[in-house]
Amino acid sequence: MSGSKNIFNLCLFAGVNLFLFTPVLQSVFKLEKTIEPLKGAYIEAKDTVPTLSSWINGNYQTKKDEYVNQNFGFRNYYVRLNNQVDYEFFRKSNAAKVVIGKGDFLYESDYIEAYYGNNFVGKDILTERFEKLKELQEMLSAQGILLEVVFSPGKATFYPEFIPKEWRSKKKLSNYEFAVALCEHFKIDLIDFNAWFVSQKDFSLYDLYPKTGIHWSNYGALIATDSLCRHIEKRTGMNLRN
Repeated sequence: MSGSKNIFNLCLFAGVNLFLFTPVLQSVFKLEKTIEPLKGAYIEAKDTVPTLSSWINGNYQTKKDEYVNQNFGFRNYYVRLNNQVDYEFFRKSNAAKVVIGKGDFLYESDYIEAYYGNNFVGKDILTERFEKLKELQEMLSAQGILLEVVFSPGKATFYPEFIPKEWRSKKKLSNYEFAVALCEHFKIDLIDFNAWFVSQKDFSLYDLYPKTGIHWSNYGALIATDSLCRHIEKRTGMNLRN
């Protein structure tokens, strides 16, 4: 019985050490090609070499620490595993400002705040800005220059039904709603892709907003770009490159 226990403890000790030293072995034997790189937006840390000045002022230590932290063995696997565990078991997103909604629809928190009007800057500020914008638009128009106001779409406006309960609040006047009203009041030329996307929600052949993305889809972006180019051609008489 004692021998079996010793064998178990020895195997457990060896297994724990192997697990702890696996990242080191991966770094030593240069197996980076077998690891799929992480996707998304992040700043890649560059390796550095020590100099007398960088050693004394601590810059070398800081940069080397950032590089090692981003390049130790199997890091990409561990990052994916950690994110998946947090998502599956704790409904937590480790991406900055990303909110998990109903049915696993993803949002950016800023768009939710904007939809409910929680970041409204005030009527006086917006009125002053759009008065100046109208003056600028007329001044440029007199010189043959077209100035258009373009409102981009927001996912919270497009899919309000999937916003999670803890992020919902009383709907107030939003910057977007008051800005559109000001454009109509001052007769400012505008293109409202936000309203257009909502109008096409049940008719679009492909998703204008992906379920697991916080921005518009590639298809939606291309449709908006094509519409904007055609609008410019119609207003200016120019023939833009396709």
